[in-house]
Amino acid sequence: MSDAVWQTQLNSLYAHLFARDPATAFANYRLWESAGYFTAYLMQSRVCVETKLWTMSGLLASGVVGIAAVEAGDWWKRRRGGAEAMSSSL
Repeated sequence: MSDAVWQTQLNSLYAHLFARDPATAFANYRLWESAGYFTAYLMQSRVCVETKLWTMSGLLASGVVGIAAVEAGDWWKRRRGGAEAMSSSL
């Protein structure tokens, strides 16, 4: 269930951020998704479970911070663009 939620949210975020070129955006997304699967496959027999959990927790935390930064930047850009459009129309 939680994976479906993450997939849906990431797909909608990519569609919103890269509206001009969605094919390239989704290709990039699938590339990094595949790189994650490959890395997890390589780590499965070489690294203990505790290390994998700490690594994945750190990557998840950095991803959440990254998404928050992207959302804040997008909000700031829309807010500033809206203010400029309002001031130019006066």
